Amino acid sequence: MTFEEYVVKYEKRYPSFADKHTHQEMYVQNVQNINKHNLQTPLSYTKGINHLTDRTTKELNEMKGLDRNLHRQQMNQRAPQLSASLTLADIQDLDLPERVDWREKNVITPVKNQGQCGSCWTFASAETIESHWAIKTGRLQDLSEQFILDCTPNTNQCGGSGGCGGGTAELAYARLKTLGGIPSEWEYPYLSVLGKASKCHGLPLTNEQPHSGAVASAANVTGFHATETNSYASLISNLALQGPMAVSVDAGAWHDYSGGIFDGGNHTNPDLDHLVQLVGYGTDNGNDYWLIRNSWTPNWGENGYIRLKRVDPSKIKGGASCGLDITPLDGNGCKDGPPTVKVCGQSGILYDGVYPFV
Repeated sequence: MTFEEYVVKYEKRYPSFADKHTHQEMYVQNVQNINKHNLQTPLSYTKGINHLTDRTTKELNEMKGLDRNLHRQQMNQRAPQLSASLTLADIQDLDLPERVDWREKNVITPVKNQGQCGSCWTFASAETIESHWAIKTGRLQDLSEQFILDCTPNTNQCGGSGGCGGGTAELAYARLKTLGGIPSEWEYPYLSVLGKASKCHGLPLTNEQPHSGAVASAANVTGFHATETNSYASLISNLALQGPMAVSVDAGAWHDYSGGIFDGGNHTNPDLDHLVQLVGYGTDNGNDYWLIRNSWTPNWGENGYIRLKRVDPSKIKGGASCGLDITPLDGNGCKDGPPTVKVCGQSGILYDGVYPFV
């Protein structure tokens, strides 16, 4: 596909000739990398051209939304929420299913688009409330990411500076508990696709009433549960038995993913920089995977989803693969903590799993 064909297909608009030239250079470079990758054998996943292929590194980073260090303060916030550690023996006793896909239970809304705002944390948080509210009530509805974005101050810089500058699921759920819930998408629609938050409005929330004219709570949040840090047992058991959850990941090598089971990225020093929704797990031709829903439109990946390599520590020598996050300005923590943290699993998926109580 030539760059001009790409511009037409994805309806690209550039403000100047210089800007168009910059994006054309990025497109050519990325296509070369895509083709080089896809010629390798054996190949567990493929890369492809999508609406992100012409984006600069700065633009791609703005699409994520975890911009601060994985700090001790965030872990302290999580600690009271942790249940007792689950061992591998516990998982065997629980007799978990070999495959889980919460989409099949009608508790997952369609894939969304966060646009140029670093609002992944609000999307994954809202989507996971949607799922748990549907599990509890049988009512699946789109809930407002914009409400979380606008109305959640981030004074301790947990996961970022707030709004399009980043945050965490823990921060969102604690705030929604205080506010009395979250409104629906149609009452408080998403406006930040171009990268700017709007002003918080509609507080205090009213109880849901037809034609009230006020911003009403469509779902309640009473707290949250956090999985044990870097525990495969805790993540997979909570996913199977409780429901989908928001997870922190390193998405630095995801932008050109098009299909298959992803096993790439930085395994030595993963940089947790993105929040997504974990909706299932399974096995494909003997290869285990986690099923992840992203917020980069259905045009990305496998109709908006990515499958990550899943490694059961009981099946490999030395346990789960781990790396060290050495970048103090990325992650899901707050502003006063250690400069590095240990993160485990493909793309760091085992580090941080969170779901709300509704």
